[in-house]
Amino acid sequence: MVHKNRVGVTTSLEHCHKEVLKKSQQLLQFLVNLRYEGKVSLGRNIKSIAEILKFFQKTLLPHMDLDERILFPFVATHIPRLSPAIKIFKIDHREFKSNLRSFIVLFEQLKNAKTENRRFEIIEQLKEKGTYLMCLLRHHVRAESEQIHKAADEDLHLVEKNFILREIKKVCKKHDPLRN
Repeated sequence: MVHKNRVGVTTSLEHCHKEVLKKSQQLLQFLVNLRYEGKVSLGRNIKSIAEILKFFQKTLLPHMDLDERILFPFVATHIPRLSPAIKIFKIDHREFKSNLRSFIVLFEQLKNAKTENRRFEIIEQLKEKGTYLMCLLRHHVRAESEQIHKAADEDLHLVEKNFILREIKKVCKKHDPLRN
């Protein structure tokens, strides 16, 4: 249901979520390609994965920081029943960031691997860690959309939504082209 007081607060956040889901699916595919396409396509797959990691670092991580600095505190104050869910989302953010760092370290090791056996070993680790990361991310994005964004759309007044939107735009002008 589209709420008549709907403003661009959750619309812009949802746009980012759609991009994240799309990129997470692409990452999983490139990880499968790494394993089964072999050395012939290694460079192309590495380049594609590097682009997705750059997206996560330039867009997703600032989005998570924005959630924690602006959206979550505001929603927790104005819709207190969501405070427990917000705590879980913050834990998800920390878990994702930590595992993303580990994934990036492994990815750098892959780029520098000298032997085929070492590459295969790292690719298996990347596939395992990448699968976990993308499952965590997909679950998080869907839960956040269904709980936080939906409640913000339905329970906040237009003035409150406009306040959040202004705060988000102030922060996002610097980093996130998806929300400008």
